[in-house]
Amino acid sequence: MSESSKFTMLGMSRSGKTCYIAGMYMKMQSGVNGFTLVAEKDIRKTLRRDLLELREPKGTERFPVATPRTIKEYHFRMCYDLKDIVSFEIEDYSGETLDDEDEDEIYKNIEQSVTESTVLYIFIDGESFEKGNSKEKRKNNVYFGSAITLCEMIQDFADSHKEEGLPPIVFVVTKADLYEKKGVEDAEVISVIKELFRPAFSKNTTTYITAVSLGETISDDNYRGELNPINVHIPFFIGCYHEYYNRCVILQHDVDVENGKWDDKKNGLEDDIDAESRKWKIFRNQALIDDYRKRISSINDNIDSNQKLLQDSKEMLIRFGISLEHENIEEDGERHFYYFKDGRQMDFHEFQL
Repeated sequence: MSESSKFTMLGMSRSGKTCYIAGMYMKMQSGVNGFTLVAEKDIRKTLRRDLLELREPKGTERFPVATPRTIKEYHFRMCYDLKDIVSFEIEDYSGETLDDEDEDEIYKNIEQSVTESTVLYIFIDGESFEKGNSKEKRKNNVYFGSAITLCEMIQDFADSHKEEGLPPIVFVVTKADLYEKKGVEDAEVISVIKELFRPAFSKNTTTYITAVSLGETISDDNYRGELNPINVHIPFFIGCYHEYYNRCVILQHDVDVENGKWDDKKNGLEDDIDAESRKWKIFRNQALIDDYRKRISSINDNIDSNQKLLQDSKEMLIRFGISLEHENIEEDGERHFYYFKDGRQMDFHEFQL
């Protein structure tokens, strides 16, 4: 599958999107469950530089400065056993861009990007859950830090795309190590996000919440801890899973239609063979019968080829699904992401075509 896919990332300034991309690249470049990530050559140097900077135990200076008012594009290829399976671009809208004075033009760009995207990522700064000694204060941090801007954008998009609906939304809570050390639990994080981003948990929505970190100890000793990304591959896997699911749905329809046409042609040829075979031998055209059979054999090859393409695609989709199910629940029962359908929390299982 060589078509290029698109993912859109929205998050306010310093929510951790740039660091997330670097950490995800670090995790996926070496491979997870047989899947590996390859960056296009024009961004490899940037990602390597960011990772080398993040690895240096030199306090907050190790983190990249806030992305200026711009739209970043990242191009990647996902591979499985050395074979390209998904090529995609990620459009990263900086927090300053979302606060741009030319709001209407920015909204148009974002709407176009989301329309073309398989998944919409909403980044929430986990530091919002660290600061404040009560749930209400932490909820206010999230509201003023991101929901005040992003929630209305989600609603605006839903209003203008009623037929298509919202794409799957993945809430990525960054810097999870900070609030986990303060004892803030997943239940509170989920409750706050659902309360402040209600449009993303409405009817006909598919939503995920996952927490990520650059390392359990990275904030130790005034941010001189070790770079060891945690769960950064999960949001990316969710996006690729939905991309493959969408492609399989389209492919299933196309194969059914095309193979139906081939079956009609084959049935017609079989009727022609039957009619020709019933003729007296002296009038029977054996060469014509042989030609019909040759054409039927070619049709069968086409049908088998289409079925194999569909089966291979379904098998890859299953691999994605199994990887996600495996990543979701650890032996101690801890979840690494939460899945919601129509606003209701559910166990994640592979979608059925």
